[in-house]
Amino acid sequence: MEPFLKTETIDETEEVKNLLKERKYIVLQGPPGTGKTRTAKRVAEKIGSKTFFTQFHAETSFSDFIFGIRPDTTNEKLIYK
Repeated sequence: MEPFLKTETIDETEEVKNLLKERKYIVLQGPPGTGKTRTAKRVAEKIGSKTFFTQFHAETSFSDFIFGIRPDTTNEKLIYK
């Protein structure tokens, strides 16, 4: 008889890193305290990337973020267009 629960463990950091290789960006979402920031920092460390974190107002929609708000990469300071 097979066990009901899987004993296999998933390395979330490695899984996110592999997704990032396939895509230009990923969005980690979920309730507070589930490890989103920790995972993002570990992935950035593994790929040798510089990171910054921005927290948006709760009423900012996904489409506002992806299509409407863009960082100005030509500026020395972090600002959004």
